[in-house]
Amino acid sequence: MSVRNIILGLLREQPGNSYEVVVRFDRRVGPWEINRGQVYRTVSDLNCEGLVEEIELAEQSVVGSRGAKFWRITDAGERVLDTWLASPCESVEPMRGDLLARLAAAGQSDVPDLLVSLDLYEREILLQLEADIRKCQAAATREEFDRDMIEIIYDCAMQRREAEINWVRRARELLQGWAVRERSAGREPGARRANLRESVSHKLTASNVSDRAAPDGESAIRRVSSR
Repeated sequence: MSVRNIILGLLREQPGNSYEVVVRFDRRVGPWEINRGQVYRTVSDLNCEGLVEEIELAEQSVVGSRGAKFWRITDAGERVLDTWLASPCESVEPMRGDLLARLAAAGQSDVPDLLVSLDLYEREILLQLEADIRKCQAAATREEFDRDMIEIIYDCAMQRREAEINWVRRARELLQGWAVRERSAGREPGARRANLRESVSHKLTASNVSDRAAPDGESAIRRVSSR
C-alpha cells in the first residue's frame, strides 16, 4: 500500500492539516491501520520533495486550530499521483506469514501445536472481521462516493478474511486426521508441550469472540450489505 500516494489523493480531494489527513485516511482505508506519526512524517517528506505545500492562513479553505499547518497538493504532486494511478498495479504479494512458516517447519509430532496455532489465528481473523463490519456499517451515513469507495475497500478485506477462515478450517480438518493417526500410534506429545498448549488455550477463552462472528460462506458480507 502506497501511503504517500493515498495522502496525495486525500489532499487533492481536499486540503487539510495532518490530523485531518489521519482521520480521513482511517475512514477511507480502515482495514490498513496507520499511526499519526507516520502521516506527519510522510507529509513532511512530501513537502520537502515539493509534492505538497503549506497553505497560507488567508488561503485556508478549512477552519482549523490555531498554529496548525494546512497542506495542499502541488502541480508536481498532481503529476506524481496521476502517473501512479495510470500505472499497472503491483503483482500479487507472495504468501509469506508466520503461520505458513510454522506449517512448513513442522513434523507429524507437531500437529497438536499446529492445531492450537490455527485456533488462535482463526479467532484473530474473526475479531478483525467483526471490526471491519462495524466500520463499514458506520460509513453508511457518508456521502455517496465516499461510502461506495469505503464499501469496495472493506468488501475486499472482508472477503479475504473469510477466505482465510475457510482455509484455516480446511487445514484443521486435515491436521486433525493426522492427530488421530499420531494417537493411534501411541505418539502423544510430551508433558512440556502439553502444558504449553494448555497455557496458550487460555488465550482462546479470553479472546471472547462472539458466536455470531463466525462467517458462513458470504454471511458477513450479506450482513454489511443489508444495512
